[in-house]
Amino acid sequence: FYAFSLMQKSYIITLLSPVFIYALLNKKWLHMAKHVFLMLSIIIGLSFFANPEIRHELSEDIPELELEDVDAEPKRKMNGVERILYGLYTRVLVIPGEMVAEWFEKVPEDKPFLYGNGYRLIAKLKGEEFQNYQAELYPLIRPNFARRGLRGNVNTASFMYDYANFGVYGLIFGGFSMALLFLVIEALFLKDFLNKLSLNLFSILIISSTALTTTLFSGGWAFVLVLYFIFLRNQPNLKPKSEEN
Repeated sequence: FYAFSLMQKSYIITLLSPVFIYALLNKKWLHMAKHVFLMLSIIIGLSFFANPEIRHELSEDIPELELEDVDAEPKRKMNGVERILYGLYTRVLVIPGEMVAEWFEKVPEDKPFLYGNGYRLIAKLKGEEFQNYQAELYPLIRPNFARRGLRGNVNTASFMYDYANFGVYGLIFGGFSMALLFLVIEALFLKDFLNKLSLNLFSILIISSTALTTTLFSGGWAFVLVLYFIFLRNQPNLKPKSEEN
């Protein structure tokens, strides 16, 4: 109910992904099926509520689905569920790579390197204005939507924000920061593979489409690590079995 009331399709995945992965690794198939059902129900339900063009033929930009039968009509419109599944496929498997390619093409060809002004804290320390390339690149990457008066953000992989600020040196810094975080996680979880994968996998996947600092703090990843340190690693009665051994 909490995830549904927020009207954001990804929140239910954020909330249930740790327990879904935990059930999968423990081969608790009924529990896993329950979580899959809940996630799909809320995602499909919110898609129908938030996108009226799915219920009504209002959009001209939805791709058509070709029929396998060549003797039938050559094409047909996707139904609502097919559009939702196609959108999920595109969002998860296509758009992250597309955005990385677009950012590489637009920076510094159309937009210059920011040299720190793309980070709020650094821009403030420098006494300069923060520049949000997520919004500034939207008209360049999505010109058709921009001409209609639409505004939005073009989120990309975490390392691309570092590239937009410092070019190749930013990529090196981004890789170093990521490696340092993974070392901290490895030291925190030690040999507790089950909890390590359950609590971190979704956040690791998310950084393919958002900044690392956003995932850590706004996304709650850092809070999850702190809670694990307090309740699972330091409490004798709740220590992972691998650590007790």
